[in-house]
Amino acid sequence: MSVRLRGWRSGWQAIWLLTVLLAVTLVTAGCTELAEDYPTPTPLPTPAESNKPVYEAVRGSIVQSVKGLGRVAASQEATLYFRQSGRLSKLYVETGAKVKEGDLLAELDTATLKTRLAQAKVNTEVAELRLAQAADRSSSDSDVAAAAAALARTEADHARAVAQLEQLKRGATAADLSAADQAVVKAEADLRAAENALAKLKAGPTEDAIRAAELAVEKARNDRWGAQIDRDRNCGAQPKTATCVRYEASLAAVQTVLDRALVELDRLKSGPRQEDVDASEKNVASARAALATARARQQQLIGGPKMIDVEAAERSVVSARAAVDAARSQWQLKLNIAAKGGDYDIQIQKKQVELARLTLEELQAQLALAQIKAPFAGIVVFVTSSREGEVANAYTPVVTIADPKSFQVAIELSPADLTKVKLDQEAQIIFTAYPTQKYPAKILKVPATTQSNEPQLASDQRTVRLNIDAPPEIVKTLELGDLVNVSIATLKKDDVLILPNTAIRTFGGRRFVRLTGEGRLKKEVDIEIGISDEAMTEITKGLKEGQRVIAP
Repeated sequence: MSVRLRGWRSGWQAIWLLTVLLAVTLVTAGCTELAEDYPTPTPLPTPAESNKPVYEAVRGSIVQSVKGLGRVAASQEATLYFRQSGRLSKLYVETGAKVKEGDLLAELDTATLKTRLAQAKVNTEVAELRLAQAADRSSSDSDVAAAAAALARTEADHARAVAQLEQLKRGATAADLSAADQAVVKAEADLRAAENALAKLKAGPTEDAIRAAELAVEKARNDRWGAQIDRDRNCGAQPKTATCVRYEASLAAVQTVLDRALVELDRLKSGPRQEDVDASEKNVASARAALATARARQQQLIGGPKMIDVEAAERSVVSARAAVDAARSQWQLKLNIAAKGGDYDIQIQKKQVELARLTLEELQAQLALAQIKAPFAGIVVFVTSSREGEVANAYTPVVTIADPKSFQVAIELSPADLTKVKLDQEAQIIFTAYPTQKYPAKILKVPATTQSNEPQLASDQRTVRLNIDAPPEIVKTLELGDLVNVSIATLKKDDVLILPNTAIRTFGGRRFVRLTGEGRLKKEVDIEIGISDEAMTEITKGLKEGQRVIAP
């Protein structure tokens, strides 16, 4: 039994040994095969820059622009609002409605204000009638009538001053601009005519003009000789007959023609007189001054009302009102004098008129604050979404009306961009309805206040207006509110070093470019830039003309 067990163990050990040897052989063979079929991998190369775009720094022109989305607007627009808060009583218009100047567009709830206003008007008329009646009873002095006429004139002057102030605040109409343009054209024509006349006068008469004057003298002499022969032949024996008188008149007429021809010939031969030259030079100076005035008026209308003009108009209104008060005091004084010192009825009626007028003016002012009326004829383009009965805040837009007779482009800019634009700057506009067509434009109006530290400005204080220089067939298809892409050229530089925007690298506040060159390490150069447009950037420092840059 023990012999058999030893034999089994010996056999098992042999088998185990053979298995281990076989495994080692297989592993060795496998490693040898892998070493032969799978070579050691080489590191991947870094991406080559040979396939990246290379740009050259060159000299050229670059234009910085302010861009934005505008809209087609009427040349004359007005955004209207209440000057006091209250509940909206009635909106009389809706978007698209046509209105006339003075139409009532909206009003606040005024309760019994209108009834009280009507009563105040009647009370004022009654008081004035009673005062006139008392004055008629007291005196028929013509001074009273003269004072009344003066009062009427001052009231008319005050009304005109108020109307001029309101028109100035509304701005120039299309008719005003057209009249200003025509005035400039006429002034230019007058200046050219005056300058031509002066030049012609200084040059003196031409030989042709002198020869023509000599021929005119010769013809006049022949005519006088013929008239004299006719008179002598027909009037020799009867010098005072009707026939003779007719021939004498004919001779006198041709003699006058001869005298004038001689004077003209003498004037031409003598050359221009100094007094004529002085008068002609004064005409030229006057024409130049008239042209400067017309151009200044044109620019004033294009730029819109200036604050100094508005303030002057407001002072005119105050002055006119003071004149009315003075004239009324004078009229009342005349009434008092006419009362011959003992008629207290006039004094009482005068005070009654003053009280009635004060009440009427106060109620009219209250009603004006609660009503919105159309300042001109046009179309309603905006109506508030507030409903009747809701609170309407003071100075919040309620209605916007526009005069659609002529179009402009209106664009709202940020306060930062407003500082870059000014009158007469060139621009380009693209109507969204015609995306492939570009049209030139020019800035016609900028807000009076373009400098502000406030992050937000009211819409009308950020709106810039441009003209529409498009063919009539295009303009006819435009509608108020159509969108327009606007590009205003604010700054142009010529002969500066420029580089495509895509060639410039930025990292951590650093701005640099990578230059082409030998070797794997490319030289990086820090740069400073100026203005940019959509494609190019001005390089002010760090590069030279002709250097080549590898795109990022």
